[in-house]
Amino acid sequence: MVGLASPSLRHGLAELLHRENVRRGVQVRLNEDQIIIDLYVIIEYGIRISEVARNIQENVKFGVEKSLGVPVAQVNVHVQGLRVSDEKI
Repeated sequence: MVGLASPSLRHGLAELLHRENVRRGVQVRLNEDQIIIDLYVIIEYGIRISEVARNIQENVKFGVEKSLGVPVAQVNVHVQGLRVSDEKI
């Protein structure tokens, strides 16, 4: 994963969030005692999106449940774009 992106994209352009704005790429909702987490990410071109998304889901779910002791109902990973590094060109 390259980084977190803003969930409100304009014209399909994904902006990488700087460290101070990284929380904009994460939305947490509480729905009837269930935690639902939405992550908006930008992924490096050439890697398996499904594998990266699954790893993110598992790690976030484990970390939140361990830290808070509250079950996480869903971790939704929204791929907002792909980034091509200079090495891939």
